[in-house]
Amino acid sequence: MSDITFHPIATHQSLPEYQVGIATNTCEFPGIAQCIAIVGMMSNRMICAHVSPGTTQVQMNDIFDYLKQAGGDEVNYWYLLGPTEHHFIGRSTLWMSLKDIKKTFKAKLNNKSTSYLFLDASDERNTKVDFPEGQFRIASIDIRALKHGSLLQFSWKLREGRQKTRGDWIQFDLKKFKRF
Repeated sequence: MSDITFHPIATHQSLPEYQVGIATNTCEFPGIAQCIAIVGMMSNRMICAHVSPGTTQVQMNDIFDYLKQAGGDEVNYWYLLGPTEHHFIGRSTLWMSLKDIKKTFKAKLNNKSTSYLFLDASDERNTKVDFPEGQFRIASIDIRALKHGSLLQFSWKLREGRQKTRGDWIQFDLKKFKRF
């Protein structure tokens, strides 16, 4: 295995880049600047991963091995959120389009009836915010998946620097999710 970290089932997970985990209530993805947050919904848990555009093929294989071990073959709905205009631009990025993402899922996981939904968080990521010291474009956002029974709620929060967030969680407009 590469340097991908796996977190066993817990009520709450916070998954920085290159981490995979299982959550029963909430999963947060701190510092989404160019990354893709992945959430697979199961009846009693979420399987989650934080994928960087710098992920190597070995790391991607390990991420999907962990997703599979956590029950990924049984997931009927995968939700992906991230800023496409920032993720799909790197020269070494494995995923250059939604088609590439779907191809990876189909090659690595076995469920033929799975639906894939993507929310482009570029607008949220590019938000300009007025602070007392002036107006700034934020560098990244935190994304949160919150499980309510069989439903998921997704929200985001401004991130300032590496550790500090500002403001409250803001719900994503779920109409922005597109099937791919």
